[in-house]
Amino acid sequence: MPPISHHDIIEATKRTAGTLVRTPVIESRELNAIFAHAGANEARVFLKSENLQHTGSFKYRGAMNACLCLTQQEQEIGVATHSSGNHGRALATVALALEIPCTVVIPSNASPIKVAAIRAAGATVIESGPTLHDRESTLADVIANTPMTVIPPYNHPHIMAGQGTCAVEFVEQMQEFDTTLDVIITPVGGGGLLSGVATWVQHKSPSTTILGSEPALAGDAAASFHTGILQPPMPPKTIADGLRTGLGPLPFEVIQDVVQDILTTSEEAIIRAMRMVWETARIVIEPSCAVPIAALLEGKHSDGSPVDPQAYAGQSIGIIITGGNVNLDDLPWAGKG
Repeated sequence: MPPISHHDIIEATKRTAGTLVRTPVIESRELNAIFAHAGANEARVFLKSENLQHTGSFKYRGAMNACLCLTQQEQEIGVATHSSGNHGRALATVALALEIPCTVVIPSNASPIKVAAIRAAGATVIESGPTLHDRESTLADVIANTPMTVIPPYNHPHIMAGQGTCAVEFVEQMQEFDTTLDVIITPVGGGGLLSGVATWVQHKSPSTTILGSEPALAGDAAASFHTGILQPPMPPKTIADGLRTGLGPLPFEVIQDVVQDILTTSEEAIIRAMRMVWETARIVIEPSCAVPIAALLEGKHSDGSPVDPQAYAGQSIGIIITGGNVNLDDLPWAGKG
């Protein structure tokens, strides 16, 4: 039995009603033209703008759903998590709204702007080393002393179902454009978003191709998909800080079953795609959000073969823009023309 079903996402949608932003879907003619120039003639690219969600990322969805599933006693004792930034900020903000004590373990290489936002939400912040093992072991030490409920960033059914509410909206919103999605692609780090989205899309639009994408420097999900065996996380070196974690075993179960492929792309392509979206769609996105676009235009399949943009000619492509929490004093193209 899979970790979640579309019924869990329906319940999450009901549970979180009135607490989430129904984020807009944007179609950029300039971005369509760039895809056409790359070979995807007459493709239409639709951006689901989760950078406009509360706290600036999709992570608020899963955090809210998970916290609303807690008992009164669990809420009184508090919650804890580890996060590279966006999940921690989302959980801290949800916890503040629901008056739940919150502790967040943050890796030493986390974005300063995200750490500052977590502190501003009132959470207790504890720093760990940069690797996933460091984060998890520090969190284990924290909850050994206080019986708080751990709200993981991705490897939990309540998180996965909460993230799936994004796909519920996206599929519905495509009616406004008189089309349906031929392809939907998300970034993948821990896999909470991709697994939730895939679960809903496979139920509601089974003909839609479902893809994940990640930096080649954090390519454990693609390697796991290709080999059928969950691979360990890679050293956290990619510019896409939200994707530096390893794929979770529960999301991997779903991904193996319903996702068609996981693409990878280079750091240089990520930076180009990030700037491209800023300039064409005129929305602020962080590097992790640029990964799906970079992967479609300049990526590789999980088997290592190059992605051919011509394969997407004439198709409606849905891309989830996962967050917009960017340090404006440290843009990746600053000083590079």
